[in-house]
Amino acid sequence: MVKVNESAGNASSEADASGGTKRLAHPTPKRIFLAEVNYWAEQLGVQPTEVRVRTMKNKWGSSTATGRVSFSSELLWQVPNFRKRIIVAELERLKAGLSSADDTQAE
Repeated sequence: MVKVNESAGNASSEADASGGTKRLAHPTPKRIFLAEVNYWAEQLGVQPTEVRVRTMKNKWGSSTATGRVSFSSELLWQVPNFRKRIIVAELERLKAGLSSADDTQAE
């Protein structure tokens, strides 16, 4: 199990900040979301050093070279298939030894 750091704000608006993903009427509990992250980490054979859920204005998730993965608290309001895509994408970056900064530098 990974170390968890939860510091998230709650979004109350029905407006969709993502520009098109379906939004749930109620957020997914953090414990369920973190269980999803742990499940996919095990499936992909990757071990994050820390998982954070926090307010992020411009992206759904990020990762660091040290193994920390952060997810937007807004992701808790998204449908399961969308959450899965974001979780797997960030964990795949860790598995490949990349961080979100590597993606930014490549642009």
